[in-house]
Amino acid sequence: MSHTLRASKRRIRLVSFVATFAMIGALLPGSPLNPTPAAGATTVAFDMVNSASLNLNSYTNPWEGAFGSLGDAFEKLQRPAGPFDVLDDSLSIFTPDTQGIIGEANTDEFFGIVDTNNTDTGGADVVATWEFDVTGATDLSLSLDIGAMGDFEADDLVMFEYSIDGGAATAFFPIAANEAAEFTYTMDSGTEVLLPDPLELDGTTLTNNLETFTTPITGTGNTLVLTLTANTNGGGEAVALQNLIIESVPVSSTVAFDMVNSASLNLNSYTNPWEGAFGSLGDAFEKLQRPAGPFDVLDDSLSIFTPDTQG
Repeated sequence: MSHTLRASKRRIRLVSFVATFAMIGALLPGSPLNPTPAAGATTVAFDMVNSASLNLNSYTNPWEGAFGSLGDAFEKLQRPAGPFDVLDDSLSIFTPDTQGIIGEANTDEFFGIVDTNNTDTGGADVVATWEFDVTGATDLSLSLDIGAMGDFEADDLVMFEYSIDGGAATAFFPIAANEAAEFTYTMDSGTEVLLPDPLELDGTTLTNNLETFTTPITGTGNTLVLTLTANTNGGGEAVALQNLIIESVPVSSTVAFDMVNSASLNLNSYTNPWEGAFGSLGDAFEKLQRPAGPFDVLDDSLSIFTPDTQG
């Protein structure tokens, strides 16, 4: 489908100059396009991060370059290649553009999904797999930048699974169309496009700006296999993935605390010369425990003093 025809089928309204700059700001460092590693995490493996990979044993996808239509995709892509529906060219390349996810500033490798239910697949599911070396890594987590735009249907399928050392597959990042909703997407030009039936990931609407989602991975082993399965039917429905990262994120342990269930841990000292030093019962700068304490800090409205309006 051409850019011009697409534009005529979208309800469009322009947003302010300020909104335009807000979208440009999404491309700056610290955005999903330039993810910041989690605090205390160690990178174990990745793919499609600045067009590079780490500890990627293999990537298998029989549908790379296999579709007869340039408007269809289930493969790794990199600008300028890719269906119009997955590329946001609205900033300068084609300013009337009203469909796309990967902006002009994002020139790194990504994975695009558009209209996989076509004559090449015969309507069958399409599958791609990544195998990563995670030997010796523990406390694993997986993060992925993902975006989507289009009028999706309930039977559109985008499914993620992982397995370790050939074990049972575990589904993660549940994705489904919400046919009771509509969503206003914002192009890099600032143009807003209202469409029904957006995709949601575990209840969060996927937008046409890549956003980072993270999930813990249960188990340890030598190889982690990520499987992506899709079956989408429609040229105006696009999904894009980037920055697939596996990290080791040690579970934090409690070092010390105070006032937790009226107890403390590793508290060497607590010094407060104003404990019990105020002459008025209505004043306080101290540790307290019911029933002690000024009326103003205690909410007694449930039963002790039902007309209470402060506490």
